[in-house]
Amino acid sequence: MKSPDAPSTILLVSDGIETCQGDPCALAKELKASGIELVIHTVGFGVGDAAARQLQCIAREGGGNYYPADDSAALQEALFAVKKAVAENKAPPPTKPVKVAAPKTLKTKRIKIAGPGTIRLKLAPWAKLPYRWHVVDPETGKAMATASRIAKLRVRKGEYQIVWRQSEHHSTDLSLSEVVSVPAGKTVTVAIDTGLELVPPEGLKAPYWWGLAREGERKTLVRFAGREGMKPQVVPAGTYRLIWHQNEHAATPVDLGPVTIEPGKLNRHRLERGVQIRLADWIAAPPYRLDLVGADGKLVVRWQRKQARGVQLAPAGTFAVRYHQNEHRYSPVDLGTVTVPKTGFAEIRVNTGVKFIPSGDAVPPYQAIFVNLDTKKEYVWRGSRRKGWQPVPLPPGRYRLDWWQNEHKTRRMTLVDEFELEEGVLAELEM
Repeated sequence: MKSPDAPSTILLVSDGIETCQGDPCALAKELKASGIELVIHTVGFGVGDAAARQLQCIAREGGGNYYPADDSAALQEALFAVKKAVAENKAPPPTKPVKVAAPKTLKTKRIKIAGPGTIRLKLAPWAKLPYRWHVVDPETGKAMATASRIAKLRVRKGEYQIVWRQSEHHSTDLSLSEVVSVPAGKTVTVAIDTGLELVPPEGLKAPYWWGLAREGERKTLVRFAGREGMKPQVVPAGTYRLIWHQNEHAATPVDLGPVTIEPGKLNRHRLERGVQIRLADWIAAPPYRLDLVGADGKLVVRWQRKQARGVQLAPAGTFAVRYHQNEHRYSPVDLGTVTVPKTGFAEIRVNTGVKFIPSGDAVPPYQAIFVNLDTKKEYVWRGSRRKGWQPVPLPPGRYRLDWWQNEHKTRRMTLVDEFELEEGVLAELEM
């Protein structure tokens, strides 16, 4: 049993270092200095070096001993020694000094590296920040860093080429021609002030896309689409082929010839070459297709349905005009030639043709064949119950009319030996 005159004993058992932002060693020293009869023993149960040092300090300042205990048996042994000493009013037998490894000194070294540089864009008043721009290695084309709708980009020291994409969906990536050398820790300012703005003629709608191609190459270097594409666009200086695609499905791309883009300015290019397609009032609906064909017989440009009327862009030159009233029931009609000037719009007038005036409830024939007596060309017209007796656009000339009433039950016969069809006249054939 503890003697009444024996000092109070505190046994502190810990399994780790103090984590409450306090200083238990200083507190033990303060308690001893206050005159309180007190002995503090500490037991470190499976603790590390830092906690062991702290518990040793508490025991030392508290006039007691520190007992390391790596397992439950060592813990029981330490507790029993303290209990016996308290009962006998004796100091517990001191423990063997515990060698605690000194804290390791942190080794450091300083490595001098080249800090990143900065590319800053200086946009002309007409230019806008793009959806995305990135820099690539000029030799390999590998992307090195990317920015979106900001005018600065930090990169490591080196040489780069800027790749520009004005909008997410209405443009494609375009490599700007300038190579930018960026020193470490420095800012390089790049002027974005070279561009192209197309000025379309009145009445021409925004295209499906327009693009630029290098001379001798069919693939476009860059494309811009829709209304966004008709705004000023950032492009590198140089001379390119201007490619115009009015409609995705109802037109073909048109090579509008060279366009030169001078550096350091917004180049305005007027689209002032093409055709004005004028359809006569008696043509109820636009044709299925209208083609311009070159002297070599190759298709130059094609417009379909609503595209086959009004103002359309075309290259300069002389072309055959081929008119398709419907996809299947009519043969193509050669409307002569049209010469597109280098500047201006040539007219294509579809105002000459034939219209049947049937009697009663007469059914359209299987075929009506108009034979041009001068060129020997035949133009086949096939009526239908659904579309009725539609008028037939034809070039001026002398014609014979052959008739084929039924595909299987009748034969082709000549109905009219000759009639004259003048320019700008709709001949009504009353039956």
